[in-house]
Amino acid sequence: TRVIFVNPAKDLNIGVNVGAQAYLPGASAHVDFTVTDANGRPVAAALGVNIVDESVFALQDMQPGMEKVYFLLEKEILQPRYEVHVIDPGVIVEPPTPLPPVVEAKQQRAATVLFAALPQSTTSYSFAVNTYALKLKQMRDAWSKRVLADATRYSIAMQIFLRRYGRYPTRQEGVAVLVKTKTMFWLIPDQWGRPYEFGPLWGESYRAGFTMHTYGADGVSGTDDDLTAVWQPGNDPYIQGTGGIGEGGPGRDGGGIILGPGGGIMFPPVPAAPPDQNGGAKTGTTGADGGAADATSGQQQDVRVRQFFPETLYVNPAVITDGTGRAGIDFQVADSITTWRISAMGSTKDGLLGSTDAPLRVFQEFFVDIDFPVSLTQGDEVAVPVAVYNYLDTPQTVRLEAQPEPWFEPLGSMTQTLQVQPNEVAGVRFPIRITGLGFQSLTVKAFGQTRADAVRRTVEIVPNGQRVEVTFNDKLDKDVAQTFNIPLDSIAGASNVLVKVYPGIFSQLVEGMDSIFQMPYGCFEQTSSTTYPNVLALDYMKRTQQGSPETYMKAEGYINTGYQRLLSYEVDGGGFSWFGDPPANKVLTAYGVMEFFDMAKVYDIDQAVIERTQQWLIKQQDPDGAWKPDKEYLHEESWGRIQHNEILPTAYITWALLASGYMGAETAKGVAYITANMGQTDDPYTLGIIANALVAAKSPAADDVLNRLIGMAVEEDGKIHWKAGVSTLTFTRDEAADVEATAIIALALVNSGSHPDVTGKVLAYLISKKDPRGTWYSTQATVMALKALVASLDRAASDTKADVKVLVNGQQASAFSITPDDSDVMRLVSAKDLVKDGDNEVRIQFAGTGSSFYQITGVYYLPWTDVKPTPAGNLIDIQLTYDRTELDTNAVVTATAKVTYNGPGKAKMVIVDLGIPPGFEVQADDFGALVEQKVIQKYSFTGRQAILYFDSIDAGQPVTFSYHLKAKYPLKAQTPESSAYLYYNPEVKATVKPVQMIVH
Repeated sequence: TRVIFVNPAKDLNIGVNVGAQAYLPGASAHVDFTVTDANGRPVAAALGVNIVDESVFALQDMQPGMEKVYFLLEKEILQPRYEVHVIDPGVIVEPPTPLPPVVEAKQQRAATVLFAALPQSTTSYSFAVNTYALKLKQMRDAWSKRVLADATRYSIAMQIFLRRYGRYPTRQEGVAVLVKTKTMFWLIPDQWGRPYEFGPLWGESYRAGFTMHTYGADGVSGTDDDLTAVWQPGNDPYIQGTGGIGEGGPGRDGGGIILGPGGGIMFPPVPAAPPDQNGGAKTGTTGADGGAADATSGQQQDVRVRQFFPETLYVNPAVITDGTGRAGIDFQVADSITTWRISAMGSTKDGLLGSTDAPLRVFQEFFVDIDFPVSLTQGDEVAVPVAVYNYLDTPQTVRLEAQPEPWFEPLGSMTQTLQVQPNEVAGVRFPIRITGLGFQSLTVKAFGQTRADAVRRTVEIVPNGQRVEVTFNDKLDKDVAQTFNIPLDSIAGASNVLVKVYPGIFSQLVEGMDSIFQMPYGCFEQTSSTTYPNVLALDYMKRTQQGSPETYMKAEGYINTGYQRLLSYEVDGGGFSWFGDPPANKVLTAYGVMEFFDMAKVYDIDQAVIERTQQWLIKQQDPDGAWKPDKEYLHEESWGRIQHNEILPTAYITWALLASGYMGAETAKGVAYITANMGQTDDPYTLGIIANALVAAKSPAADDVLNRLIGMAVEEDGKIHWKAGVSTLTFTRDEAADVEATAIIALALVNSGSHPDVTGKVLAYLISKKDPRGTWYSTQATVMALKALVASLDRAASDTKADVKVLVNGQQASAFSITPDDSDVMRLVSAKDLVKDGDNEVRIQFAGTGSSFYQITGVYYLPWTDVKPTPAGNLIDIQLTYDRTELDTNAVVTATAKVTYNGPGKAKMVIVDLGIPPGFEVQADDFGALVEQKVIQKYSFTGRQAILYFDSIDAGQPVTFSYHLKAKYPLKAQTPESSAYLYYNPEVKATVKPVQMIVH
């Protein structure tokens, strides 16, 4: 059979009209949409609108046009949309609804005429001046509407502030206090993206009103496009009448247009230029000061700093058109100088679909940018590259100023000058030594002869040492205290303490949604396990009717991405394998069918995937009811200790079939085989899987297995767990295997409804083993722990109501309240400023009813000189060498890695994390060749690392490979840490210390 797509008879045509050919960074933008059917008739539709950077758009999975296939596979064309309708008199000032800005070309032409210095004359006006007055009047109307609309928003915010606090803001507080008190969402800029200038009408308070000033299109003070709106309590800041001279309110000194409450526009007289110290007239910008602009005006103006650089600019899943098929959106563009891609996907209640995309260009002819690496290490010396882009028609002499910051020491001048020709990009470097830590920003200003620009970029500074974490987890129903020690020789300023408080188990699940998705996902099981927490969360939210629309959308987005990835691992002929290559793996396929079944409860998927996967598993069953292990993936050194090693895969596959809704003769034979042979098994991991299979089958033998497991349990400090006793189905061992086995047994206990006293202690153990990332060591342990916790939620109420205080070393770090209404909200407290060397005491005071859970994590860094090397004979080892550590810019260095497994048999699913030095570019072709040679299965890049996925490494047979790195610019920097570890046993890890690279 072949799947084909039948094109619908009718479609939607979506038109996109961007308000300008190009916008300046930070400007307000307006986009109109029109929707018609195939016959050109307007129709009402719901549009999903996304605006992302072009580079991101090219990589995204859901391109316009593909929604046909996507939606036609759904049972319902339109799923319910979520809207939040809130009337809160405390926050009524919404984001601005600006008018479209002037098209750049028209703006430049108009500025040439409108804003030039014009001397006053008593003679009759020339033709040019009459044209000026006419055009000024035309443009004035559009400008004044926007200014007055913004002034109205600010006036409303002032009145709300008065009602809240019984006073108006002071001059010193300014309008910024409106945002600090959440009276406004943000300070609304003018239509050119610049902040308004505010001042009280008089005195030190805004009680008499305010003036709100913009420098207009040219951004220069004192020119004829300046606008000032005036507001007084009891009056609206809008214009009435014909626009002639009327009762203008008090204005700004310095000229420009004043919009007064009396309904008129007036032009203040231009004062005489004050004499300078030499008795001459002061030269400057036109307008207030008179005279022509001097040659260095581009270097004197206060330039706006560009600092907001998102990849996604705008998302709205439900832009609803009116009856004429029209809708519009307003937003502020980011500071990125790029082309954004608007994608719109529409649907109607009749099932018509359509999509389109259109560009939105953000550009300015002169700008500066910083080329930071993703991260740097404390102590690095780097020459930060700064580029100047000149798309003007004239050459520019540019003065560059890098602003001093406390996180670095300059190694040269922070001011440089360069010549940039028309349509040329030129660059300089600012040498600095890194002394600070954390996320830090560098600001560079560029002043040309006619234009100026400024940019602020952020870089992460990591400590030059190995990260060490100490974690405590437990129940929070009374005051608790924990103490951890930070060594005296740890890196100063790098230590921290993080306290998480989970009001309920559901908040732990929500945290897991993000945490596990950040783990590597190169194979089927990893991809499956990064998707499963979102399936569990969405299922619980829908069953209990809780959770926010944002959480719903996040979970659905993750599920959709994961589902599409999972399908790519299906093997021809049926079943799934780790990387999609034959042969299929029975146990892995069983895990997948359980997830697909759970996914189908909350998300529309192709039911045929579940059915054909079940049938493939059934065909693999032996006549006696057993399923043999997958020989290619069998840990013989571990499973060989099981007398009947068919019992483990048989129990797991039987459990999967029953849990996915299949009940037939095959599952009955599987249950019979399990019951007949389970007495010959004595490891808790296998017995836990057997218990789940028998509980799912509602077999009386389930109680016997659970009672046997309880007799094998280990109880410590009121918590119960089990030792796995065998390597798990995904090759996990040691403590990670113990956590996974305990989670599997907990799931059986919860689903059976028996032994509630034991179940509570088992869940307490699982919560105590949560790592700082919000996961449980490995993907399988995390998924099984979350499944057990979610299953327990149906039998437990979250009725905590308490006040919580967090104190670190006797000082309060945070205080908050917990109520049943916010049980899905995890609280995170960072007390970096309160940490000290030596013993640190963390106390959590709990006053109220119910119970929560807490996690305390102490973090510090040990200098690499104090870190012991990986011992010889470690279970896994990695060595990394470079053919040279000192080279010139644009030269290439060869790195050679050697990974060795020293245990028995072979290591499955090995991850090698190679640190990429800052300022270097990795040559991806080297890793592509490793995939072709079957050395690795897959690779991926993050900003500072290359992650390689090995299917297996045989004991005593080292894997050696080389790759190349190209130096981009001068620096003296540490390479990031590199490591190798077993994916399902992350504690089995070897680390390579960083080395210093010097680039001339």
